[in-house]
Amino acid sequence: MAEQRALVRDVMTREIVAVDTDATVAEAIAKMEQHRIHELPVMQNSSLKGWVNYDALIQRAHLPAQAKITSVMTSSPKISQSTDLVAAADTMIRNNVRAVAVVDAKGNLVGILSRTDIMRAAAEVPEIADQTLDKVMTRDLETIAEDANIDEAARRLRELSIRQLLVLDRKGKLIGTVGREVVMHALSSEDKVRTPNRAKGSPSGGGAVSKGSGYSGAGRTRGRSINVRGLVEDPLRLRPNQTLGEAIGLMLKGHKTSVVVEDGGLPVGVVARANVLERLSARAVRDGPLVQLIGIQDHVDGSVLDQIHAYARHALDKVGNEYRVEFLSLHYKVYKAKTEGDSKYAVSGHLSTEQKFLVAKGDDWDPIKATNVVLDELQRRANEAKEIRITKRKMQPRRKADFYTAAP
Repeated sequence: MAEQRALVRDVMTREIVAVDTDATVAEAIAKMEQHRIHELPVMQNSSLKGWVNYDALIQRAHLPAQAKITSVMTSSPKISQSTDLVAAADTMIRNNVRAVAVVDAKGNLVGILSRTDIMRAAAEVPEIADQTLDKVMTRDLETIAEDANIDEAARRLRELSIRQLLVLDRKGKLIGTVGREVVMHALSSEDKVRTPNRAKGSPSGGGAVSKGSGYSGAGRTRGRSINVRGLVEDPLRLRPNQTLGEAIGLMLKGHKTSVVVEDGGLPVGVVARANVLERLSARAVRDGPLVQLIGIQDHVDGSVLDQIHAYARHALDKVGNEYRVEFLSLHYKVYKAKTEGDSKYAVSGHLSTEQKFLVAKGDDWDPIKATNVVLDELQRRANEAKEIRITKRKMQPRRKADFYTAAP
């Protein structure tokens, strides 16, 4: 019997929070912070005109606060109310968005489907909720020392395009996390103390969005008086043998985007809302396994992305001879060199199969070479796991048939 899947109409948010086309950037940011959302539809009367993303706005350091939101809005994928949640999660993963617009047959906006909506539904799917965190978590951790200053934290957050850093003590134990919003507010507050005579009408000194200008302060000396230790927040914590369902419940209850996985007080992984979507998206019917590229789209052109996809598909074809592959996620971190035009690409690959969850890392100045280092290592580890499985099978003693049970 065919699997019965929940539909978008069953879980979508019908109370739409939006801004109109006359809104300013500052008004859009304020509304997103007020409602704890990261995507906001831009409307003209009842017609959807575009979409704005919180992360994109706050990273544009010199964007005037009074700029019209239409100058920065983008298009967004649209889905119907009858779309099933697996297909919806797949759409969000492929487009790297946290929410999508739900429209009716005439194209009118009737709701918003967010990661939070999908997570509530995913918690009711045993095949997802019962998975242990050691098979789901991201092992590529970004950390910072407790005595580092917030300028260093701001630089790391900006360069890596991430939302938080894990704060460790001198023994490597987890103290807590420091998030991007907290760092930006701290830098912005210190700015105000240091420049009390700023001209009126300039909300952040020079007319830029205050959070964006604070965030872009890497390299300045203003943040040196504040250590990361003073901004630490206590994260949600679970153990590797606990389940994804438990992690989903904690994130929803605490309005958090991630859970830190600890083993003996040491951080060994992170489970984020994106991991839940990956698991749900892996259930989608498609020609081949899901290949997700994260963090590289804005740094290379389409031809490079096409080559990376081709190499990834080739690698998955080889692994697929031995394992049923669910998905491959390639997470890119781009480090800008002092020499203009040069960037180093650090890649973390996560390969999920029915039997194994494999992780590999690599880096290079060429994004394709960095990717192939990771793909080669994932193939090597998959072959190694296969050899171990064969060896164990050979070592198992064969049962001798009992005469009485074997006889007809």
